[in-house]
Amino acid sequence: MGDWADVYINGLDERLSLQRLALFYIPSALKLMSDNGITKSSLATFSMNIKGKPSAGRQAIAKVAECKPVVYDSAVGFVSAFNMYCERESKSAQLANLDIVACVFRLEGLDARLKALNVTVEALCSETKISAAVLASAINGFRVQLADALTVLNILNKLAEARTPPVPPLTISDFIVISPKLNRMSISKVSDETYVYSRYDLKNAPSDGHPWTIKGKQPERAASLRKVPN
Repeated sequence: MGDWADVYINGLDERLSLQRLALFYIPSALKLMSDNGITKSSLATFSMNIKGKPSAGRQAIAKVAECKPVVYDSAVGFVSAFNMYCERESKSAQLANLDIVACVFRLEGLDARLKALNVTVEALCSETKISAAVLASAINGFRVQLADALTVLNILNKLAEARTPPVPPLTISDFIVISPKLNRMSISKVSDETYVYSRYDLKNAPSDGHPWTIKGKQPERAASLRKVPN
């Protein structure tokens, strides 16, 4: 099994369960396709003829290009098919697995924390610069990208520290979770065909500097916010 795009969890069963959910985006795909004159149709036709290596089907290619979430195998297959197509056509463009944005994180107890700090969703939206739709979905238990999860955690702890008396900070491992509550409705929609995340909202997580890096481990229960860079 290949490495995750930008996060890693130790439990194989949990990892496989998440990989089978539509939680993975490649926000840079469409621009690279457009810049290099690659159509969804031409890439899909090429991908169908790939043997022995990861590839993606026509539907998955269309979803990736439209910045809709796909399962992990489809995202990795898109990267592989795109790179092989560019090599055949002598194009310099390439994708890497780190171009995949994994929206696999849940914010445990976010609604309760906002109430305890007397912070509204509107105020949190203003402080974090994260869209209200994404924050509302996080409150309802849907999954978000790592960049948003860390931003919310940082802001909530800053607000907690400013209280009189200060409120104890949240720890990473108590607030940002991956494995619990797996289901097929893990990314929220704002309509039948539109998800809360657009390509402009998505950010690649760094390959180091956070507890879920590819070569890292899950955070210990005692991990604190100060161990994670802003």
